[in-house]
Amino acid sequence: MTDPVAKPLLGYYFALNLSKAYLTAVSPDSTRSKLRHGLSPVPVEKQKYRIEQEKIRVWPHGVFRSLAESTGQGYCWNAGEELQLVRLFRYLPEAVDLYADAYGKASRLIPVADAKVLFGKVDGRQSAWLRIEISRATLRERKLSATRLLAEAGAFEQRYRLVADASVATYSYESIEAFAYGKKRAEVLPQIRKTFDESLFGIRRYSGGDLFVVHNERANLLSQEAVTFAVLHHLSDMVRYRPHVVEQLRGSRHYWIFSSWVDRACENFLLAMASRITQEEHVIR
Repeated sequence: MTDPVAKPLLGYYFALNLSKAYLTAVSPDSTRSKLRHGLSPVPVEKQKYRIEQEKIRVWPHGVFRSLAESTGQGYCWNAGEELQLVRLFRYLPEAVDLYADAYGKASRLIPVADAKVLFGKVDGRQSAWLRIEISRATLRERKLSATRLLAEAGAFEQRYRLVADASVATYSYESIEAFAYGKKRAEVLPQIRKTFDESLFGIRRYSGGDLFVVHNERANLLSQEAVTFAVLHHLSDMVRYRPHVVEQLRGSRHYWIFSSWVDRACENFLLAMASRITQEEHVIR
């Protein structure tokens, strides 16, 4: 029930404390000393304000870098690198519909129809691998072929290959790497989990665990949690130190990021951190 102008500030501290809890769980020494947030806005100097002028600058150290390097592919932007805030909106899994409604075009996340772990023999050994199904209709809507998706989704291409499938509804992709195990299938869980995490699927855990392939040709990208953290931090800086520019956005096509996305992001971030800390998937069906 909080006014949208205040939501990012509350949401950011929510995400900050959850991030520190996760970092403490995986590496207690990382949070023993004071750890700053690790991001800052690039000053907006032009007289006529537009949200496209908002840019994020990365620090050499901080919670953001630690979070990025301990999730997904472990990748983080270089210190001093700058990125437009609005460019990150396209990669927020909680905002797929909000983005499309606001801007009249699809986000850079492509829905996954199904994902599963398969078991069988590879080179005579019991093995496990991931299988991802993507709707043919979805790719047609995005003007993508099955092979072009691989060419334009770098993180996905590095880990998956297109496989023959008689299905008329979906294209099937399987992880290039298969993991051998002995007597128990549970032996491959760490490798499967690592491959899944490095695939950088966008996940909406508050709606049953919907998955999305990141449509970006770069092979190295931030994790979903790091992107969410960066956006929440920047929005919180805007409402705290530059509330006048936020008021200018009220009622505009960009205002959804304050009024609707923050609520969803906080719920999804909580479920994501719970999943990482417990190493068990937490979703709301």
